[in-house]
Amino acid sequence: MSKLRRPSPAELSQMSPAEKDALILKLFDLLEGLERRLGEVERKVEKTRRNSSKPPSSDGLKRQPAELRQTGSKSNGGQPGHVGVTRAWTETPDEVKELRPLGTCGCGLALADQAEMIGERRQQIEVPEPKAKVIEYRQVIVSCACGCEHRGEFPFGVTPHVSYGPRLKAYAVGWVEGHFVALARTAEILADPYGVRPSDGTIQKWIGQAAESLRPAYEATRQALIAAEVVHFDESGVRVNGHTHWLHVAGTADLAVYVIHPKRGGEAMTAAGILPSFEGHAVHDHWAPITASKRRPTACATPTCCGNCAISRRPRTGIVGRSDFGKSWWKARRRWKPPKPKA
Repeated sequence: MSKLRRPSPAELSQMSPAEKDALILKLFDLLEGLERRLGEVERKVEKTRRNSSKPPSSDGLKRQPAELRQTGSKSNGGQPGHVGVTRAWTETPDEVKELRPLGTCGCGLALADQAEMIGERRQQIEVPEPKAKVIEYRQVIVSCACGCEHRGEFPFGVTPHVSYGPRLKAYAVGWVEGHFVALARTAEILADPYGVRPSDGTIQKWIGQAAESLRPAYEATRQALIAAEVVHFDESGVRVNGHTHWLHVAGTADLAVYVIHPKRGGEAMTAAGILPSFEGHAVHDHWAPITASKRRPTACATPTCCGNCAISRRPRTGIVGRSDFGKSWWKARRRWKPPKPKA
């Protein structure tokens, strides 16, 4: 777009009517061009994965607006037909406290000398008092008559001097990785009731050790996904240390593998190590790196997610439900029945 120079008042006064008319028309042309550009920008901003063919990941990492709760016709609480869940009564309580009345009867006899029976019973579920337990391991050295010494072996994880036990480590790792509690807050949770405060670096080390111990399970899951008939592939943006990364997932109804990678496309999928060796049906949102055969040394069918096809409003080939695989999938879906609620 050409840049228009702003004339001074003196220059405007010296212009002829024809020159002024030409200037006005030029200004209108520029204004119409700006309106068109503004309209295009507004349409792009208004497009989301819900009203266009854009993938879900294009919405970015901004917080989505919360849906306000609408007042319905149903009353609060359990609805008709709802199966309630109550706390189960146990016949083997860990502790029994008998509540015996004290003192004397109105007639003057001592209650301790009278006949008794059990009346109402009530149970209360409680957690044990938090208290750290210190276990000291003492190595016993046995000297044989022949002169040889035999030393007892310390359990795995019992390092020299003072160390933390596996149960405490499991609690910390579970809070950080399972419940997304920050490292510093996890240390506070341990320090307040138990009086034990590991450093942030120590907890991070435990997380690494736990991840390494799960490597065989991860590899077994990855191989099971490669051998599966149908696997769903997807990715979503996440923030890692202030930078955008991508959480890639490959999963079935029973298995799932998550991989975080700085890249979204073929490089990340190759690093995950599932799609390049997969020969079954890859269900996805028609993301180009998945459908590109050059990314995979082996061939696999790529049916497209029906939800994304409905969003894109464009015909797709290999849609689940319109192929031989789709028919078998629907047959299996019809055979499935939800489990009956327990009485």
